[in-house]
Order: sequence, then structure tokens, then C-alpha cells
Amino acid sequence: MKGTRLSGLLLAIAATALGFYVLWQAASFPSPSMPQGTRVAGDGFPKVLIDQTGRRVVLPQKPTRIVSVTLATDEILLALVGPPRLLGVTYLADDERVSNMTQEAAAIPHKVRADPEQIIALQPDLVFVASFLRGEFIRLLQAAGVVLFQFQEYDSIAEIQQNIRLIGEVVGEETRAEALIAAMHARLWALAEQLRPVRDRPRVLYWGSHGYTAGRMTSMDDLITYAGGENLAATYGIIGPANLSAEQVLAMNPQVIISGSLDRDARYGLPATLMHSALQGTDAVQHGRVYTIPSRYLVTISQFIVDGVEAFARVLHGTALDPGGQL
Repeated sequence: MKGTRLSGLLLAIAATALGFYVLWQAASFPSPSMPQGTRVAGDGFPKVLIDQTGRRVVLPQKPTRIVSVTLATDEILLALVGPPRLLGVTYLADDERVSNMTQEAAAIPHKVRADPEQIIALQPDLVFVASFLRGEFIRLLQAAGVVLFQFQEYDSIAEIQQNIRLIGEVVGEETRAEALIAAMHARLWALAEQLRPVRDRPRVLYWGSHGYTAGRMTSMDDLITYAGGENLAATYGIIGPANLSAEQVLAMNPQVIISGSLDRDARYGLPATLMHSALQGTDAVQHGRVYTIPSRYLVTISQFIVDGVEAFARVLHGTALDPGGQL
């Protein structure tokens, strides 16, 4: 059982962060064009949900038996509707290594996986899914008459905020959704003001397993940019996730290298498993600017991405921020 849970955790991490840790071939290439997620029509209730194929499903009233099958919608829905209307969240929602709302998730009665039988048995009136879940799972839920909302775009802070807005609209909590977005904007603005006097924008490389990194059109790019750094993967023309060769790393010569960790706090250094020989000649290693940041900040595509931006900023500019901003 422990092995199964660990495998599920590793799969979730591999499937979720910034293009969701999909291991692509090393090279620069554009992400394929993908259809949009569910659209919403109608003010108030009933609402009409329209999926990518044009299929229309009526949501007659404000949903009260909601199930979330992604960690992102777990975190968004816990903020918007909470336990009274949230019947189920993913089994990862109460895992402090990847979830940002473990205490809130503990109050939700059911922890679910992408298991159609489990979800159908709960008799939900609305289920939230995402494009990275397998198509067969989604088709089985549709065939059973389950009302689905599928979100598709999540590769920037702006897209994450749009998802929050759409989810708020679907569950009838537009005001709360706008307040959540406004709070994100306020924190990002406050950080930008703190960073305004800082002239140094260090060259940053995100480094994951198998040389994984993330270029333009990823939430990682936004994390680094909003934190006052230069995302070298984007500078070198990488779009989406990619794997880097030793030669590419040496050519980039990052000043700062950052990776994810299951620890609760940011730390100096990389795990031995990630300390590739190609990194040894970089400015980052030679000047001791190599860090790990909690993975829960990196895998999130909810409002907690702002926590990730602030964590990056503390690593990149700690001495330039307020005393509370130290690593």
C-alpha cells in the first residue's frame, strides 16, 4: 500500500508541474496547439457547460455535491466553496509534500483518484477534471451522465487566474473568485515594488530529473520572471518543457540553479541524484547559488503559485527584500 501511494505521488509530481513534468526530447520546439477547456454560458442558474467537442450539459442550480479530481481544483475549490459543498478532493490534497491546503482538505469526507466507479458512486452534481487526465476516464464519466468541467490552459499566472474566474462562475461564487484573484494581484504588485530598486536579474536555470527544465509558455517561466530573474531556458528559445544536454547547460552558464524538493522549506544545494557533472563548471555551483524550493510551490497551478513566486524571490534577492524575505 505504501509503495502504491509513493508511486501515485511520484506520478502526480511527474504529471503536474509546468506542462506537468512530462519528459520531452531535448531540443527547442513549440508546444502543440490544444483545444480550450469547458466554456460556460448563462448568467446565474441554470448554466450551460460546453466542452471542446461542442457537447452541451445543463447545470440546473448551484452545485452542492462537488468532486475535484485534480490538485489544482482541490486548492481553488477549498478556497471558494469549502467543506459544505465539496464532497471529494484528490488523495494528494492532504499530503503536505505537494498540497498547499492540507488542513482544509482534512475536513473533506472523500479522497478520490481518477477512478470512474469511485466517483460515480458518490453521486456528484459536478466533477472538475483537467486535460492531463486520460480520455477514457473522462468518457466513462460522461457516459454515466456526470456533469464535468474540464480546464485546459494553465501555463501562466494569467491563465491560472482565468481558471479561478471560470471555476467561480461555475459554482456560483464569482465574488469570492474575484477576491482571490485580487489578492494574488496585490501580492505580486507588492513584490514588484520591493524588487523595483533591484537592478540584478540573475540568470536562472530550473533543473529537474533527467535534465528537465521549462521555457516560455510555462508557469515556471512566470515564477522566475515575476521573482525578478531571467529564465535561461526561455532566453535560449525553449518553448514548453524540455530536457537539456550537458552542452546546453554549460552554454547557458546559469548564475542560479533551482530545483524542487519534498522538504517544507527552501534549502541550499541539490540532492545528490540531481547534481549532474555538467553543473560543476557553472557560475551557480562555483558561487554556491544552488537551491531547492518546496515542490508544492512548483506543482501548483492554483492561487498558491504566488507563494512560489515569493519563494523564488527570497532565493534570488533575499538580502534585498524585507527582513521576512530571507531564505
